[in-house]
Amino acid sequence: MTQNNASNTSFGRRLITAILVAAVALGGGYALREYSERQAPLELENATLYPEDFRPFPTIRLTADDGSAFTNAHLKGRWTLLFFGFTHCPDVCPNTLAVMADAYQQLGERQQDVQVVFISVDPERDRLDKLGSYVQYFDPDFIGVTSSEDKLQQLADGMDIFYKKQEADEHGNYQVDHSGAVFVLNPDGRRHALMSAPHLPQAMASDLLTMMEAY
Repeated sequence: MTQNNASNTSFGRRLITAILVAAVALGGGYALREYSERQAPLELENATLYPEDFRPFPTIRLTADDGSAFTNAHLKGRWTLLFFGFTHCPDVCPNTLAVMADAYQQLGERQQDVQVVFISVDPERDRLDKLGSYVQYFDPDFIGVTSSEDKLQQLADGMDIFYKKQEADEHGNYQVDHSGAVFVLNPDGRRHALMSAPHLPQAMASDLLTMMEAY
């Protein structure tokens, strides 16, 4: 490879990385959608496919709400809808989980091929018993997971997503800024698509079924 070709390849990868990071950070995915449509023109209402080079998922070792280890092995064999949030979230998290619960029910017989995983980015307050009760309020099949702050940050960095704990008020209450995107992982445990906010149950279910049929 010539020096010019190598430089062009490096620039191209940096450009795609910038597009992905910007899309996830904004929660809208418009730039990513434009790139995705050139690569794989599926008829999707809201989901945006990841380019193949960006699909590997970071190595994880988290803890599920039942106290068991939750690793990459748990992301294989089924499709996964992955959402980051926290149980004290006043609006985005409960609204998104309610949409995911509705979409999950619309999957019919394909429901058995899908799992919904909620990753808490507030391990200080989200104890496992509380986390389990929270996610299973929306659907008994939903799984809550969390970990130490450093492992959560490693996962966020590996997925190029952002979250940040805000300063606590005089009563010790605080919020956590985080993405409103839902990540779709395929049965190989790799990133497959990003679903950007705002979310609608019918669109979420329809897009997931379309991707499952095309996979």
